[in-house]
Amino acid sequence: SCLVRTYTNAPNGFTECLPCSVCDPSDGLRVKQICTLISDTVCGPLPGYYCIDLLSNCKRAMKHSSCSPGQYISQTGTEFRDTVCDDCPAGSYSDGTFCKLHTK
Repeated sequence: SCLVRTYTNAPNGFTECLPCSVCDPSDGLRVKQICTLISDTVCGPLPGYYCIDLLSNCKRAMKHSSCSPGQYISQTGTEFRDTVCDDCPAGSYSDGTFCKLHTK
């Protein structure tokens, strides 16, 4: 049986269980699933962040990009990809969220 904050997910011949992963907020992470005696902690990105180092578990995340003035959000960021920005068409402007037509 494993001690607190350790786990083993398969028979492996080790004399000690593996340490549970830590989801560090300074790396943009939060706990999605707590560590149990038979499974490691599952980390996910904080709200407004996306995973940039994803092996079997999210190890690091970055804040979603903000669009610049004159651009709009063409694809909202998710847990696994950054926000995608695009330029507003001629005759329109934006504060970085969506395009509005110029008025005369």
